[in-house]
Amino acid sequence: MRCASSSSRATPTSLASLLDRLDGRVQMSVKAYYVGEALLREVLLRYPELKRRSDAIEQRSPQASHPERIALGRDVAAAVEEQRELDERLLLRRCQSRPTMCVWSRRHRIGRR
Repeated sequence: MRCASSSSRATPTSLASLLDRLDGRVQMSVKAYYVGEALLREVLLRYPELKRRSDAIEQRSPQASHPERIALGRDVAAAVEEQRELDERLLLRRCQSRPTMCVWSRRHRIGRR
């Protein structure tokens, strides 16, 4: 726990008070990982036009389709980020539905393992 200001010093009494407030509480961390290509599969299910564009680009040479490949990569990256944010909100909602307090930190993003 942090003191109110950086110049404050914890006294034995204030420290004991803070520790009393923590009595009976537990801290847990949740780490979520996508299995294999689950994130990309989910994105392509939500946005089938991305898969259609990818299939169409594959029929063309890399040189001829270079601008389209760049645009598709950007669109896929944006859709992946959107899906991660949706999944984070779902996890947060599920954590918050518990009777205990839940504090959310995006410091550790949901990643692929």
